[in-house]
Amino acid sequence: MSRQVHPYHLVDGSPWPILMAFALLGFAVSIIGILIISIQWWRDVIREAKGGYHTITITEIMLFGSFFWSFFHASLSPAIDLGSTWPPMGINAVNTWAIPLLGTCVL
Repeated sequence: MSRQVHPYHLVDGSPWPILMAFALLGFAVSIIGILIISIQWWRDVIREAKGGYHTITITEIMLFGSFFWSFFHASLSPAIDLGSTWPPMGINAVNTWAIPLLGTCVL
């Protein structure tokens, strides 16, 4: 086996550069895919917002917000007409740790 002398180092062939190139290609394609999907998704979100599809959600938030507001207003500062007690006398309070808690967890 003859040995040639060179002023520079010759490296042996390796599969790692081509594998790295394919990995970077896959990475670039993935990033481009993520960008395209994000752009399309936000385009749909903006269209839905302009189309008024958020109205149902906002209406439900306002409805349940008013329920909670009236409950807390009545319970935290009961009226003098009711004897300044909550719940008023003669009204049996619902056990909030039973079915109402289950309904809240389901939501």
